[in-house]
Amino acid sequence: MPVRTLILSLIAMLTFTTYASASQLTASSNPSSESASLAMQLRALETMNSTAGDSLAKSKERIEQMTEFIKSKGNWDAWENYTTPPEHMPQEMSFEEALKVAVHHEEAMGPAEGANSAELNRQVRAYTGLARSTWEDYQDAMKTVARMSDFLNATNAFDEYHEWAGDMQQKKHDEMMSSAKKLAEENAKKQEALREEANKNSKAAWATIEEHHQQALKTAWQHHKFNSNQKLKYDQYAMKYQHGYWNNYGDNYGDCGYGRGW
Repeated sequence: MPVRTLILSLIAMLTFTTYASASQLTASSNPSSESASLAMQLRALETMNSTAGDSLAKSKERIEQMTEFIKSKGNWDAWENYTTPPEHMPQEMSFEEALKVAVHHEEAMGPAEGANSAELNRQVRAYTGLARSTWEDYQDAMKTVARMSDFLNATNAFDEYHEWAGDMQQKKHDEMMSSAKKLAEENAKKQEALREEANKNSKAAWATIEEHHQQALKTAWQHHKFNSNQKLKYDQYAMKYQHGYWNNYGDNYGDCGYGRGW
């Protein structure tokens, strides 16, 4: 085989091999490809939605705090007229990129249980929509934070905002501790009131029991006296009527044909 033909063959082989390897890499890194099971995708989507949702809430809190600071400085009108896009957004990431990272993260955590099925595919599609919406809201919030930060820098107020934010956090912490202390004291008073009520009810219950106990003793005394008197009367009656029956529940009715009593 001529050298030129051999070189062309080698180049063609290398080109095909490189293309195949690149295709495999792309397929393996695509969350929607068969390399990631539906169960793995669902787990990644759940983690992604939860994490992004938590970060979204924190970003919204920061926006509210920056808004409060800007208003306190009398710069709200200037902010509303500020239309400059974010100067720097290195953390910006598409939903597809974020999901790809989430899938790789979940794969490192271990295998996902569950065979591919129509139901699992439906769940993945539904959760994809939910996670995408959360992620896009999070990205928008991050852009707003970036723009507000740029605005504070432009008005030479960013360092002051940091100091103000620290004071606000300390104030919120103190208020939270004060509220917690007040709540604890209120709960302690409620618990004491409940204990007093329980003790009161317990004393009343024991008083009732004691009253019944005393009444039972009085009744026992009465029964003892009654029974003694009755026995005395019975003995007197038996002595007077030696062959008679004493009419009581223990009577064997010997006089009625079931055996004579005398």
